[in-house]
Amino acid sequence: MMQTLQKNIQKNWFYILAITFLGAITWLHFSSVNNELNGLGGDNAGYILLAQSIAEGNGYADWGPGAPPHTHFPPLFPLLLAPFVKAFGINYIIIHSVVVVCELAAVALLFCFFTYIADRKIALFACLTLALNPFVNLSLVRILTEFPYVLLTTLVLFITAREDVKPTKMLRYFWIPILIVCCYYTRTAGLSILLAYIIYLFIRKEFRLLWITLPL
Repeated sequence: MMQTLQKNIQKNWFYILAITFLGAITWLHFSSVNNELNGLGGDNAGYILLAQSIAEGNGYADWGPGAPPHTHFPPLFPLLLAPFVKAFGINYIIIHSVVVVCELAAVALLFCFFTYIADRKIALFACLTLALNPFVNLSLVRILTEFPYVLLTTLVLFITAREDVKPTKMLRYFWIPILIVCCYYTRTAGLSILLAYIIYLFIRKEFRLLWITLPL
């Protein structure tokens, strides 16, 4: 029995190591969730108040009945937070957990992406580089769009890589364009992803997909 266990460990050592590391990272990042968030103010407060405005049925407006429509922040992140604000009120622990879940999902997706285009050792290294980056850990105590944006952009890269190898109309004509538009409406930096994809479409002569520019 011990020999069988030893053989299984030797055979699956990478997966055991990866699960151990990712489990530790999950615990580490969720341990940062608390009700006293550093840097709560500025953009943090803006996103929360926009989510509250949506949750209260006041639309994407500048905080209060009769307020003018908001024009500074892209709307997707407040829309993501709005159901949680509707259900739990302005609960910093819940809202902060949404950000942490996005970050952990981005790490997991990054692993899938690099496993697909390279190998699992490089994938694990890339995940650890992201998850243990001190600037990433600093951002985890703030309610900002970085991690939803990283999640969406990594998803775009992963699906695009798969679509190049195994083309499907659903990916090419629906999911990739929709996700790129979501990137833009999460952070305006998503414009760079959109421009890169437009260049990619011109190279491939996929002019029918240029409808992606219409919602902008």
